[in-house]
Amino acid sequence: MNRFASRTVALLGAAAIAPLSCSQDAPPARAQWIVQVQTDAPVPSVADRVTIELLHADGTLACPACRRDAALPGAHQQPVSFGVEATSDALYLRTRAYRNDHLSPDTGQPAPGHTIESVVRLPPIGDQILTVYANLTLDCLGSAAAIPGSTVPSGGDWSSCVSGTMQPPAEASTQPPAADFLPGSSPLLAGIRRTCVAPAAGAADRMACVPGGEFFLGSAFAPAPHTDVYAAPTPERLVGVHSFHVDLHEVTVGEFENHAENILFPAPPGSPEPLVKVPACTEAQPAADPRIRLFCRNEASDALKYCSRSDDPAVSKELPLNCVNAYVAAAFCAVARKGRLPTEAEWEYAASNGSSETRFPWGDTRPDCSYAVLAREPGDIVKATASECLAGTTEDDGAVSTLAPGPVPQPDRIALRDATSAWTASAEPPFTAQPLFDFGGSLSEWTSDFFESYTADPSASTTDGGLAESGADAEPEAGVAEAGASDASAEAGAAISKDTCWAPGEVLLIDRRCPQRKQSRLAVRGGSWLETLDGAWTANRSSGPLRLSTSPPMGIGFRCACDFDASGACCLKNDKNACCELDLATMTCCAGGDCCAWDLIAGRCKR
Repeated sequence: MNRFASRTVALLGAAAIAPLSCSQDAPPARAQWIVQVQTDAPVPSVADRVTIELLHADGTLACPACRRDAALPGAHQQPVSFGVEATSDALYLRTRAYRNDHLSPDTGQPAPGHTIESVVRLPPIGDQILTVYANLTLDCLGSAAAIPGSTVPSGGDWSSCVSGTMQPPAEASTQPPAADFLPGSSPLLAGIRRTCVAPAAGAADRMACVPGGEFFLGSAFAPAPHTDVYAAPTPERLVGVHSFHVDLHEVTVGEFENHAENILFPAPPGSPEPLVKVPACTEAQPAADPRIRLFCRNEASDALKYCSRSDDPAVSKELPLNCVNAYVAAAFCAVARKGRLPTEAEWEYAASNGSSETRFPWGDTRPDCSYAVLAREPGDIVKATASECLAGTTEDDGAVSTLAPGPVPQPDRIALRDATSAWTASAEPPFTAQPLFDFGGSLSEWTSDFFESYTADPSASTTDGGLAESGADAEPEAGVAEAGASDASAEAGAAISKDTCWAPGEVLLIDRRCPQRKQSRLAVRGGSWLETLDGAWTANRSSGPLRLSTSPPMGIGFRCACDFDASGACCLKNDKNACCELDLATMTCCAGGDCCAWDLIAGRCKR
């Protein structure tokens, strides 16, 4: 290895820090710093690489070879170590941990919003060999260091993140970190409930347990098939998700009919009827009720001809239920599963194979017509956007498609590859013995989050707590009262305000919920037969009105999620994290004598 002049330095590789020889013939050891890099962030879900740079006091690179990049090891591997040749110059050590797939497309450098960065001064060492430590903490994620001459405003002064706050760079520590300072050990992660319990007897054939974890919600690479700027899955946000149970597939017509008799709704203000039942397909639609529109197949109606529910169970029972109001979906989950609609974060976490963050439910292979029920929009639908996979069209493998427009019956899903696969084998306690179907197609799905941009200002939250009437195409100003933000249990960490959503300011968002705002639209996730192939991206998002207007949502269905008790049984949980029994007639959930008002959409106590 070449030595540099006295006013330059060299960043040496791992071989330079091998144990020094005691032989009399060995040359004297060169003075150097030995830099060890460790992190308490999860590896590789948050960061899988580290870059080390030596900088002059003016922020410039100290020498042409003063930048090194290496893989960031996991918890049971040796930390990254580099040797740095001594110099008389005052040097700053800059370390950055990042995900290799989060490099900026413009600069090729780690994207600041997804990087853990630290800048320290190297201490003078004379002729010594001195070990110093660069400890990268998760609470500094997204806090770019201010370096003279950089694009980060600094006024000519250095600053670097330490324990979540920006400070002038300190001298590099010569004391090793605590023995438990390992990847994934950040205190920020302590509030995530990760224990998974397999679904109780009788539910294992329809639900799976998804273990809690952290992941980057959204994607900077996903296409934007929707024109609504609020639908953009950016910026990516680090989110923590508690363990939960989720349906293996979208709720079918047959499953719904088994419980339809027990599904009740609160009536609009001023209505003489306090409760409304879901009508059968042979009944007339309630004329004065804005919450329920008859969501049954009607070949004479363009608005209803592709709805899956009909008065003939033999024809429709295996079809996933579409054309469905979000209230109907939420009520079904409460009645049939003792559960709720999944949150946006839960939905994407499950669809993308957890912290693996695959771009599609089946992996990272781009979809074609054999992967999912997508791009099958018929020509009789106005403003057709998808037709690549209609019956009679040639698929990518040369075969001719036989699938007609509309959602596909459950048995037919097996022939497609629209299923999560990475989670079917795990060293952890079993949580899914079967793949999860249709996250990438057939139907898009309701979530319990109200629709907001990932940069939404929580101070803009508005609710009136009422049930507004909606006209034919009118967008209601308010729907069901306040969808709460989060459980405030000890396990979940600090309580989160009901008015919080996706606004910047926190490194890790745990169990984040979007409350109701002025715009009463719910987030809808996943592609459908109406979407283009791009709709299969796990980060793809859109929205749907809380109530049906003139046209039922032919491309939207749902699946249920639930919290669970120690036995693996689903249960509705109140503010004290106790399982409670829901009374749909009074919209209260009681545990013993302790009752709370229930929010049907959020699946939790009202805040």
